[in-house]
Amino acid sequence: MEGVSFENGIKRWSLYGLTKPSENVIIDKLLNENKEEPILEKSTYDDDWLVFSLKNNFSKAKALEIREKPLISGEKVYVVGWTRKMENGEQRIYEFEYYKTIGKRILLKDIVVPEQFGGLSGAPVLDEDGKVVGIVSGKTTDPDSGKSYFAPCAIIGLKVFLENLHQKKY
Repeated sequence: MEGVSFENGIKRWSLYGLTKPSENVIIDKLLNENKEEPILEKSTYDDDWLVFSLKNNFSKAKALEIREKPLISGEKVYVVGWTRKMENGEQRIYEFEYYKTIGKRILLKDIVVPEQFGGLSGAPVLDEDGKVVGIVSGKTTDPDSGKSYFAPCAIIGLKVFLENLHQKKY
């Protein structure tokens, strides 16, 4: 891949939980395709997310709601998902504490975290009410302290994209 595009390279993409593979969601088109946006060897992108239309939903999965109000320092947030090493069982819930936002990255302090983060990319970061506040992406170094933090992508750009998409349809 040279840009954000699958160019019909995927015939069928089925998403499902490890415990119920028959309850799956089949995605259709990549809605934020941009062949001009290069895929580079960088650890973080400003808007590190993909949006797909759905072809079929054979599950009980429902869209998550986006949180409107900003996070407050010290507030607890959660990541839900499986790491790369997990091959069975229910999704895990990992706990973090919001520290601060730098650009389009939310810096989080670890509270209850997996031994290895690999495989959680794209997982939702949720507040205590289950509303989306971020999407797992990578790490960022805080320029003030020099410390490296788990830094999911904020949903600012995603929210704007979805609002524009909604306006185009109606």
